Amino acid sequence: MSLDCPQCGAEAPAGTLPGRVYACRACGNPVLPHEKPVVAALAVDEYVAPPARSPWPLIALAMVVLLAAHAGFWALLTAETRRDRDALRALHGDAVLTAPEPGAAPSVDDGAAMAKHIAADRLYRARQRYESLSSQVNQLAAGLSVSFAAQAVLLGLLGVRWLRSRQRSAPPSRAPASRASRAP
Repeated sequence: MSLDCPQCGAEAPAGTLPGRVYACRACGNPVLPHEKPVVAALAVDEYVAPPARSPWPLIALAMVVLLAAHAGFWALLTAETRRDRDALRALHGDAVLTAPEPGAAPSVDDGAAMAKHIAADRLYRARQRYESLSSQVNQLAAGLSVSFAAQAVLLGLLGVRWLRSRQRSAPPSRAPASRASRAP
């Protein structure tokens, strides 16, 4: 315990108690005496590491945020494509999914066959457009899924690395030596 003035080092007056302020006789500064622990007296066994917080709640939150960001990014980038694809299906119905190739064009003299061929060709072109739009949506979804998976793996590896570093930095447990091991 130190009751002396920290400014000038003058001794405290007799009867000074820790926690009660007194005026230093040498320099006049107010002094609040306090107890100082002696560091050398602390035993190694008394070391208590601060509680380590697990990184997993933060990593889980980061993954949820990443997933929401990827889903929003996908929805934003594919909104017009999905709208066009849905409009094709609404216009042509389920026939746009299975429209066959129209084949060779009939002769120009047969007007009814030519009209039928033109309608079949339009439906087939709508099917190709529908498949192209679906392919774009699916490719972006696959790319964003791979991106999310890579980021999730990276976060998991960082969490494992953090846990390993905490285990390495923990002090070794010191068990008291037995009497037999102390004897020469």
